[in-house]
Amino acid sequence: MSVQQHFKAQDTDLILITMPKSGTTWLKALAFAIASRHDYPNTRSQHPLLASNPHKLVPFLELNSNKEGCHIRRLPIVSNFQSPMANIFSTHIPYHSLPDSIKNSGCRVVYLCRNPYDAFVCTWHFVNKARAKSFGPLSCNDAFDMFCRGVMGFGPFWDHALGH
Repeated sequence: MSVQQHFKAQDTDLILITMPKSGTTWLKALAFAIASRHDYPNTRSQHPLLASNPHKLVPFLELNSNKEGCHIRRLPIVSNFQSPMANIFSTHIPYHSLPDSIKNSGCRVVYLCRNPYDAFVCTWHFVNKARAKSFGPLSCNDAFDMFCRGVMGFGPFWDHALGH
């Protein structure tokens, strides 16, 4: 809701949308590398991706969505960035739930959809690693039911992918 209320997209923004465990880190690294290629043409040893996690270089809207953050944190890449896409943001929020400022602006939106089977298996393993030992592992059947119903976060897979 904070993103809905406070984030104001600019025409130069690039918004990366993924379901969790669907290649978010890879997409962020790739987008950052492409967008900043002119800033680091021959300095491979100094490229920010060698020293920083892509999640630090391309912020999540939902983690930087307080009132001040959405207005102040406009240039997460580099302060002297010359590209026409000066701001790259990432989100797991489904397209239909994005702020109207994103949908109605001229900003670019990239949606990455992973094979649902692979996304499910990766999510299931991730949840079992993060789950408290006292609960025991989540069964495949229970995890699949939760994945399909959207209990594991950001809604059901097909609703997210199809924009419902």
